[in-house]
Amino acid sequence: MTGTTTTTIVTRNNVSLIAFRGIAFTPTAITSQPSNISACVNTSATFSVTMAAGSSSSIYTYQWQQSTDAGSTWNNLTNGGNYSNVTTATVSVTAISDYNGYQYRCVVTYMGNAILNTAAATLTIPAVVTPEVTISTASTTVCNGNDVVFNASSTTGGSAPSYQWFRNGNNAGTGSSITFLAGTLTNNVVISSVLTANNLCQTSSIANSNQITLTVIPSLLIGTSTALPTLCQIGQTKTINNTNTSGGGVWSSSNTGIVTVTTVNGASGIVTAIGNGTANLTYTKTAANGCVSEYTTLAKVSSVSVNSITGNNNVCVGSSTLLSTTSTGGVWSSTNNKGSINQSGLYSGLNSGIGTVKYSITNADNCVGSAFHSISVNAIPNKPSIAYGIGTTNPQTGAGGGFCVGRTFTVVGSPVGGVWSSSNTGSMTVNSTSGFVSIVGVGSTTLTYTITTPQLCSNSRSITGNTVTCAARGINISTPTDAAENIQFKMYPNPARNSVNINVDFALTGGQIIVTNILGKQIKMQPLSLGTNNIDVSRLSKGLYLVSIITKDGKKTEKLIIE
Repeated sequence: MTGTTTTTIVTRNNVSLIAFRGIAFTPTAITSQPSNISACVNTSATFSVTMAAGSSSSIYTYQWQQSTDAGSTWNNLTNGGNYSNVTTATVSVTAISDYNGYQYRCVVTYMGNAILNTAAATLTIPAVVTPEVTISTASTTVCNGNDVVFNASSTTGGSAPSYQWFRNGNNAGTGSSITFLAGTLTNNVVISSVLTANNLCQTSSIANSNQITLTVIPSLLIGTSTALPTLCQIGQTKTINNTNTSGGGVWSSSNTGIVTVTTVNGASGIVTAIGNGTANLTYTKTAANGCVSEYTTLAKVSSVSVNSITGNNNVCVGSSTLLSTTSTGGVWSSTNNKGSINQSGLYSGLNSGIGTVKYSITNADNCVGSAFHSISVNAIPNKPSIAYGIGTTNPQTGAGGGFCVGRTFTVVGSPVGGVWSSSNTGSMTVNSTSGFVSIVGVGSTTLTYTITTPQLCSNSRSITGNTVTCAARGINISTPTDAAENIQFKMYPNPARNSVNINVDFALTGGQIIVTNILGKQIKMQPLSLGTNNIDVSRLSKGLYLVSIITKDGKKTEKLIIE
């Protein structure tokens, strides 16, 4: 090719456009600009540039420039200039204090023609610092019963300083502050710390703090106390004693809704149960220098609530009534000999008087809660006596051991106020209050006289007999003939050893009991009374005897064997 070639260079945004023969061409772009660097004095700082086609490509040449001029006029350098013999994509600069704030850029020549200017990167040279650390605490004189806080501070520790604490030269913990709990420090203990700094430019990474020697005032000897027994009842009180009998302290409760405590004589405390739960009881004593010593123990309230007992308030001797409560898991008991109760709540009267029943529940703390119920145990009235009315002939007389149909008579009970009744009104009727009896038919009937107290306790006596048609037997119901056959009694035990009982259920007046041997010789004699008559036979020889009841109506004899 001959002729002249025209080359035009146009620069836009630090990128030179080259026109060959009127054709524009764009050089390869810069893909990595030089970066700002911080470096310590006398250390190396390296700046670099990367081109899209590879920084080492032979199509590039590099010229690094140094300047403190932050402007764009790099052709008029005032404090720097081109680096000679630096033709690569990197340049290393030895950081000296005079270069602090200098800027560095690279001029890249593309194929010997195009010029690409990189961005400017700044070299920062930080000052060299010496790390220092100082520790402090609120007071170098402390009470043994208090926590002690130490703090470490440093303005030259870097962005992430760390601290190691020492107690008398031994590792005690890390962090910018440390708390020594009450009682963990002794008198003249030495506290210190070591700082590990992370500054870029520093004379050392380690700095030792000042040392602080503590004066630790020992705790007062305030003693302890024996464990407080569990309070089982609301309102119950217990005394707690501190073994330091010199006193001077004060008891307090951590929860007055559970227990309250009142200090007595500066050493003892009166503890009162308020509600179920636990609370700390603390004995506090303050010395003249203001140091406080404490002793703490646990108080527990575990009361048991038992619902009330319901049921009758009255029962008769020999009778029972059922008591109950809505509480469960408890035990029934009777507190006196007036009655007994089983675990179903059935109370039985034994002796007259005021009985007391208790229902008790025992919890896991061996605390017992109880509900009480009073019950009147009423006596059974004495067994009444019965007799024929005045002027009434024994209605069984002449009837052959029975009552004649058509006959009427009157029976009388004592004491008065009782009620008569008939077990068979088809054979014998009786007026409940007057005792007037009418024999209306044949059968077996029991006449009963019952006495009842205002407390509804009762006792009774009865007479039983058969009703017969006397006319059919040729008996004149108006002419009694054999009164003796109507004398009835029961004798037991038979055979007997020490005594024998004669039981008469119907009133007989003017009677006697006579015991004779088989020869007819009278051995014993005693008056006959209504009910049970006891005869002492302990001195009689073994053998056969005759026991007779003699009344105005006649005589009745039974055999008795003495063993």
